[in-house]
Amino acid sequence: MGSATRVSARVKQEVLDLVELTIERTGWTISRILEKLSISTSHYHCWQRRARLAKLEDRPTAEGRSLDQLLPEEKHSVIAYALAHPRDGYRRLAWQMIDENIAFLSPSSVYLVLNDADLLYRWKRSTRSGEAPPKPTRPNERWHTDIIYLRRRTGSTS
Repeated sequence: MGSATRVSARVKQEVLDLVELTIERTGWTISRILEKLSISTSHYHCWQRRARLAKLEDRPTAEGRSLDQLLPEEKHSVIAYALAHPRDGYRRLAWQMIDENIAFLSPSSVYLVLNDADLLYRWKRSTRSGEAPPKPTRPNERWHTDIIYLRRRTGSTS
């Protein structure tokens, strides 16, 4: 079970009951049973504590949304700003919006908004033009030299 997986109170109670039953029948340790069930011991002990308090059901977040979720107004601001500045990348847009008091978002949040709106400016790969030269058929048929590093003699009068 992954760390971000949510399970219902009914499933949690079934797991707690299954662990107790397995201990009675097999004599295995809790660690061994939880390892086979792929449940962390911290989750199991948390569920036990919450079961004793009759609070196994997950508590909903504030008004059903997480506190780090972007507001619709922020998304609209990012999209409008990106449309007004089509040549700027998402990182530059993020910092420009902060400087201009438009939206205070991290570059990764701006990237996600622009990606969802299909507004990311991407470099287009260049296509090859012309034909490739023929492959050499014998040694020393074609040589290549990079002349960028040739030095010009200075101080000579010739």
